[in-house]
Amino acid sequence: MFKSEYQGGSHVEVFSSQGSDPAGKWKLQGPVHKEYDKPTKSFVFVLEGGNSTSVARMQLPKSEKSTLHLLQKCCVFQLLVTSEARLALELSVQDSDGSKRRIHFSTSFKDTSVDPLNARVPLPGLVVEQWLNLCLDLDSYVSGLFRSHAYRSLEAISIGGSCLVRKIFTLQDLPMDTISGEGGADVPKGYQMPSGVVVHTQVFRCQASSKSIPAPFQDAQETGGGRLSHVAFGAKIPVPEHIVSRESRERKGSLERKGSLERKGSCESKGSLERKGSLERKGSCESKGSLERKG
Repeated sequence: MFKSEYQGGSHVEVFSSQGSDPAGKWKLQGPVHKEYDKPTKSFVFVLEGGNSTSVARMQLPKSEKSTLHLLQKCCVFQLLVTSEARLALELSVQDSDGSKRRIHFSTSFKDTSVDPLNARVPLPGLVVEQWLNLCLDLDSYVSGLFRSHAYRSLEAISIGGSCLVRKIFTLQDLPMDTISGEGGADVPKGYQMPSGVVVHTQVFRCQASSKSIPAPFQDAQETGGGRLSHVAFGAKIPVPEHIVSRESRERKGSLERKGSLERKGSCESKGSLERKGSLERKGSCESKGSLERKG
């Protein structure tokens, strides 16, 4: 969708709730509607997915056969999460090898989990009941979650939960995090709120949850106490116990199977030698008997 558009500037607008048909290219599911928000003096899209039976979702592009081809490394969602604190974001990205991977962000996740093509990432400390520029550093997430791979492009976006959505855009550089005071400049002027509206900018990076990222077993090392560990973002941390137990069981089973095969081979070799000896003794006796009859 954005492949032919210029993306070398400071930002690229992906969605705006203004205009006659702002969601024309989006797939809407469940209780989603557009309404006027007086404090921000603009229209917003309201997602009312406040419970497990009510699913509200916005997806771009509509068809899974289409792609966004957004190149800038930061994706910003300008939204307000309601008191239910339910938010789920699904981003489909392409890495430097051309592989497509999905990163699922949700307030319902407690820990980070990763498999070769998918990752589940929590959103700890997410600001609720106030307007928020939620910035996701996709470059750090791809390289941190899927080791030895780099971010290339953002291909699809899905938003679910209970929230108000005003704008979505990408940035070339990380904005200043108003919660921690870290980072660079403010968001572009065109995405700032009217005076009197409280708005925060919150930047999420992979480093914030690096201790929950399981490393591949082949990268693990033994620590002095025999506990497996791996290096994540420059620090050596223990591999979770359940991973150690699983790998220990697999190694034990492999050794047992190897020992069984060796014992079986030893028994077969012993039996072969015994049969060979028996045949030799039998041949010797037969030769001796033949010589006696001849004499």
